[in-house]
Amino acid sequence: MQLPLPPHDKLGHFFWGCVIATIGGLSALLAAFSLPQAALYGAASAAIAGLAKEIADAYGNWRATGSWKSGPHGVDPWDAVATCAGGLPPLILVHAPAFLANSSLSA
Repeated sequence: MQLPLPPHDKLGHFFWGCVIATIGGLSALLAAFSLPQAALYGAASAAIAGLAKEIADAYGNWRATGSWKSGPHGVDPWDAVATCAGGLPPLILVHAPAFLANSSLSA
C-alpha cells in the first residue's frame, strides 16, 4: 500500500516555508536573539511570507479580472497553510529538547 502524498505544489510551499524560517531564524540569531526566540522569529517569518504571497496573488487577480479567485495567479488558502507549516520543523527542533527534558516523558 502506498501512502498518499500531498500535491507537489504544497510540498514546494512547505519547502520554501522551511527555507524562509531558517533564514529568519539565522537573521534573528545574528541580531543577538536567543535560540528559542530566533526559532519563533523564523516561524513567524514563514507565516508572514505565506500569507503575504497569497494576499499578493489575490490582489493581482483582482486588479486583472475584478475577482480575487480567477486570474493569472492561483489563490489557494492551503498554499498559505503549507508555507506556514514549513516554519514548524525548525521551531520543533529547537524547542522539543527543552520540552522533553521538562516533561514526564523523560525518565
